[in-house]
Amino acid sequence: MKVLYANIEDVMREAAARWTLLAYFLLSTVFILIFASAINLDIVDGALAGAKLFGKDVTMPADHSISIEKLVLGFESGFSVVLYFLCTFLAIFATAHLVPRMQEKGTIDLYLSRPVSRIKLLLSRYVAGLILAGSNVVYLLGSIWLIVMWKTHVVHPRFFVASAVILLVIATLLAFAFLVGVVTSSTAVSIMTTYGLFFFALMLVGHDRIAAAVSKEWQAWLINTMYWILPKTAELGQAVIAFVSGEQAPERLASVLTPAPFLTTAAFGLVMRAAARGWKIAVVQFLKSGKWHVGEEDTGRRLGVDWWTIGEGFTWDSKDLSEDEAVAQQAWAHARAVIGAGEHRLVVLDEITYPMNWGWIDPTEVVDAISSRPEDVNVVATGRDAPAVLVEVA
Repeated sequence: MKVLYANIEDVMREAAARWTLLAYFLLSTVFILIFASAINLDIVDGALAGAKLFGKDVTMPADHSISIEKLVLGFESGFSVVLYFLCTFLAIFATAHLVPRMQEKGTIDLYLSRPVSRIKLLLSRYVAGLILAGSNVVYLLGSIWLIVMWKTHVVHPRFFVASAVILLVIATLLAFAFLVGVVTSSTAVSIMTTYGLFFFALMLVGHDRIAAAVSKEWQAWLINTMYWILPKTAELGQAVIAFVSGEQAPERLASVLTPAPFLTTAAFGLVMRAAARGWKIAVVQFLKSGKWHVGEEDTGRRLGVDWWTIGEGFTWDSKDLSEDEAVAQQAWAHARAVIGAGEHRLVVLDEITYPMNWGWIDPTEVVDAISSRPEDVNVVATGRDAPAVLVEVA
């Protein structure tokens, strides 16, 4: 723990010395001051009698029938997505440099002179980056929340608690930025590629329509696969709005509040952190065909991931389900051996929940393998509708 605290202190001092810390919170403060001065409300007997936005009068109903509760809830719901983008962009801009700067001449010499492992060094800088970003998220959302309470006397804790969802997105993108920083040693490349990932993942929210528009089956499969692998930045932005809105959220937004976008985003971040820390990683795919050659596998192999595609493709393309069942059992036998061998720090069982639910793989066997795994082995199981016994052991 002393190593962790010492390296976190180094990161904070470095951020202060390079003016990063001051600029980070100064930009947030400017935004808060603009917000505080832009909105003026005239409240009479719990109802909104008048309002000004940036000095201009807002047209109000003649009977002043707008409830201040609904007004605040609607405002916070809409404004939360602005804060989602703002907090994410500021966080990446302020923290993506942590690994490239560590590898600069002089700085890296200093770190190499200390008896600290690479894993502990990267982990401590990652934690320091999250603390820095998390502090600003709390500062920004907390200040806006307090200003709204001060002006309206309405308290909605969900607005402030939504910062946890924003932090999940930041943690995932920061892990990716760290991986890029380890590979390229470039702050500019780390920032650009992380922003690129954020925007590309946003576009994939329409993966169904994009897949329907392409001419090749493998192209449609690639688009859908990338959607499930990459962080769900669009869905998590919608989840922020839905969470803040509560029972007032439209059904389309409320449907986003499911575990899927959170879990797949977290799994992506976990693999990125593990790769950046030099962990040995294994991926066993249960529903992808070895005949398909796609970007996710190529990228994983270049990062040193041991990749096994043992499945026979999607079941609706199959001509012999009994053969598919045998292949799934073969994949599980291989995955179980990989877990038990203890040579990989992270083992990803890609889409294993489907053959478990179809009765091809015994869920108790999977639970037993996970429960009895070597101490240093971490297991991630993906797919929808995980069996209850798997959820329990998780």
